[in-house]
Amino acid sequence: MGSVASVSGPGAAKEDPVKKKRNEEVAPPKSEAARHVAESKRQAVTTARGVLAQAQRDAKSAQKQEDAAKKTARDARKIAQSPGQTPAGAIRSSRVVEVLSKLVTERGGPKHIRSDNGPEFVASAVLRWAAEAGIELAHIAPGKPWQNGTDERFNGRLRDECLSMEWFRSRAEAKVVIEAWWQHYNQVRLHSSLGYLMPLEFRRQCEAVIPNPPQTAPLS
Repeated sequence: MGSVASVSGPGAAKEDPVKKKRNEEVAPPKSEAARHVAESKRQAVTTARGVLAQAQRDAKSAQKQEDAAKKTARDARKIAQSPGQTPAGAIRSSRVVEVLSKLVTERGGPKHIRSDNGPEFVASAVLRWAAEAGIELAHIAPGKPWQNGTDERFNGRLRDECLSMEWFRSRAEAKVVIEAWWQHYNQVRLHSSLGYLMPLEFRRQCEAVIPNPPQTAPLS
């Protein structure tokens, strides 16, 4: 009984071993190609999720800004409709005008005043005072405190280093404590933004450089 010695006939063409080796080197194994496809799909899904999450965060931020603007408008309407009443903790526009008038009298009027859109700053009394004083009001956009970064930074320090660290039992006590913190901030504390000078010393140096300094209150 005979046996089959070869699966190919005598006339079949033999594959070039050099060409076969080259093809094996160029074409990646099927398992590696599958891994590349899976990795590409995973990266695409991750990117899509990141884009969706960013879109959701942007939508929430926009909604917060819109809500803040609506709240400011409602508060302004309430104060306008009830001029004799001021919400608890709020500042009357007449008080804002009083403080600004005092500062302008002592130090001269600026070209513009930057503030947020709080009802005390958009009240008709403040707008009328600014127009009469020839001062422009530069209100920041609702929900964007970074547009007034200098004041917001100071407010943050006052809150973190003084207001949040104390328990005020009366307005008189709060006035004394805040005044002490303010005196230390201006007359003792060194500020890196002023070349490690105290604000009071920095003011003295600026007034010494200006040939004709404006009329200001005496330095304490």
